Amino acid sequence: MIASDNVPYILGHSDAEISRLQTQAAILRPITERLLRNAGIQPGMRVLDLGTGAGDVAILAAELVGPKGCVVGIDPNPEVLGKATERVRNAGLRHVVFRQATADVFINDDGFDLVVGRYVLIHQTDPVTFLQAAAPRLLFTNFGCLRHALLFPAFHYGR
Repeated sequence: MIASDNVPYILGHSDAEISRLQTQAAILRPITERLLRNAGIQPGMRVLDLGTGAGDVAILAAELVGPKGCVVGIDPNPEVLGKATERVRNAGLRHVVFRQATADVFINDDGFDLVVGRYVLIHQTDPVTFLQAAAPRLLFTNFGCLRHALLFPAFHYGR
């Protein structure tokens, strides 16, 4: 979500909704893993998960990049990020962190090898602006993937 949109996730973040999302994530895991592998995810990479929610894609990415990699999940909702943080702590994934932010305001000077987001575009009032905000987070020569969107080359916006 772009901060100026100020549109909350319509389904909310109740325990029942988080449970539903985790069930959905389990069903989508093989497809998501194949997409990440086809996008070139490898051990040691830095990955940004846009609209991380309860952290399902971030957790999968963390398993694929291993402990020498790093995964950062961003979401505007602090409540769901608390649940995501608890999940990675329980899983012992120390190379995953979550930040309360949207793609347009998130700051990280190190860049990322891969920017991912699953089912985030359908929640955007302006998907093009969302993608434009996400693209500069990538290191120049790598790729991002968004489920139900496209694989797009990293663009060099004044970096």
